[in-house]
Formats: sequence, structure tokens, C-alpha cells
Amino acid sequence: MGVFKIGTILEMIAWTVAVLVMVINGYLLLDFVFSEVNGLVFAFVVFTGIALYVIFVLYLISHGGCLPSTWFSQIHSKESNSCGGN
Repeated sequence: MGVFKIGTILEMIAWTVAVLVMVINGYLLLDFVFSEVNGLVFAFVVFTGIALYVIFVLYLISHGGCLPSTWFSQIHSKESNSCGGN
């Protein structure tokens, strides 16, 4: 990426903000589930949907090729970095 590659500090800040947003969304989701979901069948459907969503997000993160290079440098050194191009 050359001059357009972000630095290590900015990358860590970006991932920290992303994790903070995910934690806030998780809190709001759990707050909704515990206050609004009544009944065993509906709770099972909601928790199944949440589990599928979390699995899908983890799949996108792990197969996206854009993992933080500072945390997973060994993965990037063994594989070609496909984040954003070539």
C-alpha cells in the first residue's frame, strides 16, 4: 500500500473504536433480550439468531484478509495480504 498504509498507532486506535462499538451493541442487545423476550420458544429463536450473527461476523473478520497486522503479523507473513487489492 505504500504511502497510503495507516500507521500502527492509528490502526490500534481504529480497532479499539471498532471493539468499543461492538461492546456497546452487545450490551444493548442483551438489555433488549433480557427485558423484552418472554417465552422459551421466542428466546430460543432470538438466541439462535444472535449466535448465527456472531458466527457470521467472526467468519467475515477471519476471512476478510484485513486483520490487524500488529496482532496477527505471523498470519500476514505466511499468507499474501489481500486487504484492499492484489
